[in-house]
Amino acid sequence: MNTPSKPVITETGYGYTVAWEEGIEVAVERIRDHGDELTAELTVRSLRPPQPGRLKWGRMNLMAEQTRRSWANGLGEREPELDWPGMLDQLAFEVSRKAREGEPAALMREIAQPPDDGLLIDPLVLGRLPTAFFGDGESAKSLIALAAGVSIQTGAPILGMMPSALHRVAYLDFEMDGWEHRQRMESICKAESIIPPDILYVPCRSAIWDEIPRLRGYFAENNIGFAVVDSISYACGGLPLVSDEAANRYQQAVRQLRVGTLSVAHRNKSEDGDRYIFGSIMWQNQFRSVWYVKKTQEEGEPLIEIAFIHRKANTGAHLAPIGFQVEFSVGAISIRRKDSLSIAQESGSLTKRIATLLA
Repeated sequence: MNTPSKPVITETGYGYTVAWEEGIEVAVERIRDHGDELTAELTVRSLRPPQPGRLKWGRMNLMAEQTRRSWANGLGEREPELDWPGMLDQLAFEVSRKAREGEPAALMREIAQPPDDGLLIDPLVLGRLPTAFFGDGESAKSLIALAAGVSIQTGAPILGMMPSALHRVAYLDFEMDGWEHRQRMESICKAESIIPPDILYVPCRSAIWDEIPRLRGYFAENNIGFAVVDSISYACGGLPLVSDEAANRYQQAVRQLRVGTLSVAHRNKSEDGDRYIFGSIMWQNQFRSVWYVKKTQEEGEPLIEIAFIHRKANTGAHLAPIGFQVEFSVGAISIRRKDSLSIAQESGSLTKRIATLLA
């Protein structure tokens, strides 16, 4: 039995592919690091004649020598002429090293400016850092988030602002369904006279940290550069939002997506709840820009006004409030910028509100 060749390891959205010139390829996916254990889902395929195909599939603890030996015995029954113990040892060592090496360190003065630095939709959405919209239920925050996604993918100034860059967008839906979002997107596009874009709709039914392996795979396959998460309440898989753990795990998961994100959240129920996202104060701390969304609508009217009030700024000063007027008609949703007196009166400092009233 010959010593196996050195494997070629390729990173994929889902994990890694490990290939040997002997005609064996292993997909290593859904990697989980438990400290003293590193587990992964392995799919072993043979490309060798006369019968190429899948040899074995399952979950393996890469660090357990006994487990590797058991896998080697099973694979040896299928392809007895290969050194399976040696190949699996190579796989475990190389994948463990890559999975745990993290991002490389660098001298701070040599770090290059990222292409998405700054605002993607000025002033509402940051390019590569996490942004959040929060407000009461039915405040149209999800609608505006979807409109922002359509704008980022098409370049259309749907919110009255041209995006600074174009990206393929993914909409991660934790609370509704695809048909509702499709209808909304087509109605927005009809009002703008543009073709509905190929936004990637991803229904999510587990906590976002459990969805990361498949999300990263989708993002790699579809060249996703920006994501909308709707909403963080359901994305935490039942963890109490008042706990720091929920906010911290959410932030860690979002960072693993490696794209800019816009998250939708509900407001705090306290007296000053229009200033804070519902739950732990860590929610407010983790986002780099946070906007409170307030809706005004006369009962039975198809027209609503929405105020966006800046509650958190890490990349600059707090910005002035902005407003939108949304009109619902048959098959169309029209969104227009509107800087109204009421928006200025309901936000900003006391000095600004007095000046506005006097004016």
